[in-house]
Amino acid sequence: MVSEREVAVIGAGIVGVSCALWLQRKGFRVTLIDRQEPGNGASYGNACTFATYATVPINSPSIFPRLPGLIFAKDSPLKIDWSYILQMTPWLLKFLSSCREARVSEIAQQLGKLMGEAEAAAAPLFADSGVRDLLSRRGCLYLYDTKASFDAAQKEIGLRLETGVKLEVLDAEEVRQMEPAISAEYYKGLYFPDAFQYLDPRAVVQKMVDHFVGIGGNFLKAEIQGLGRVGENHVELRSKGADFSFEQVVLSAGAWSKSFFGRGLEKLPLEAERGYHVLFKGQESLISRPVGWASGGFYMTPMNDGLRVAGTVELGSLRPKENQVNIDYLSRKAKGVMDGLEGEGDESWLGFRPTLPDALPVIGRSGNVPEVIFALGHQHVGMTLGGITGRLVSEIAGGQSTSLDVSPFSPSRF
Repeated sequence: MVSEREVAVIGAGIVGVSCALWLQRKGFRVTLIDRQEPGNGASYGNACTFATYATVPINSPSIFPRLPGLIFAKDSPLKIDWSYILQMTPWLLKFLSSCREARVSEIAQQLGKLMGEAEAAAAPLFADSGVRDLLSRRGCLYLYDTKASFDAAQKEIGLRLETGVKLEVLDAEEVRQMEPAISAEYYKGLYFPDAFQYLDPRAVVQKMVDHFVGIGGNFLKAEIQGLGRVGENHVELRSKGADFSFEQVVLSAGAWSKSFFGRGLEKLPLEAERGYHVLFKGQESLISRPVGWASGGFYMTPMNDGLRVAGTVELGSLRPKENQVNIDYLSRKAKGVMDGLEGEGDESWLGFRPTLPDALPVIGRSGNVPEVIFALGHQHVGMTLGGITGRLVSEIAGGQSTSLDVSPFSPSRF
């Protein structure tokens, strides 16, 4: 029997629209809500990879000896907003506690289970929404510039293999044959043949929303200022213009989800990784696939509108002001990696990755307000895990047994 229950999804990025589409497939009547146009947050400015190889978290036992250099080196892909450090200290302590070797292995196994279902869960949404022409399947290349950096990555490579990732180790000549514009003599490369990329991630999300609306969904542009439980089995959403009532609400507003915590909902340790990209217009033909540089902490990705250089991590607040140091870093380093890259970049962007201290998303019902389902905290892999998150959310909303064990992603783990 088709359910007529009303569900709201807050957040129209890749995770939110994937939840909305999967809920529709399960027979729910869905309203998708965002304060801006679809796909304009972290779903827009990322490295554009469908990265099923990304089973190794940024948490690592090696972080402890490397941390001083990462924090204090002038030429580092990691920056800290020191004005925000006191607010962020609890998150940092939880992050470090998840860097133990045994815990990192557990996290990788759980990420591997999500990644193993990621493409199968996203594929019907992509097909129905007609976005195939916005995807490119040429794999992904990851570079190691020195023997030392490659040797240091052996445990991570082993974890990838343990979690089912297909990869090929390339020598310097094979790297050059694959991507002739790569200028430096890189010691080794990893090639991930199953990876693919988005050529325009914002257009992908918009087409998915258009399809959602076209088959009966409702998209509402509104800034939700709060939510609260109304009696049994109803949640009220409050905006400037009106209030709305739904039987269930999915919270998938990325880093902005934290604005809802503490008003009935539990406070999850969600913080923002401030990520950047620089776009070199008209220079996308220099490479044929996403190319990441391990030590540099960024990717170079050929897009429909140019070559995007995306990456770095700046731990800090949701303030909108860009840090020019990070923009200059991406532009300078990319030109050191690639022959023929010209200019300083035509556009720059700052966005906010929703990050939890153990690098796993939260997928599950709120313990305080069970009518609210969390779908947030996807960190660097939201563009990959949107589909599988949506499928799991639809199963949770329908009271079904989930197709994957979601207990490792429960909000109660904190």
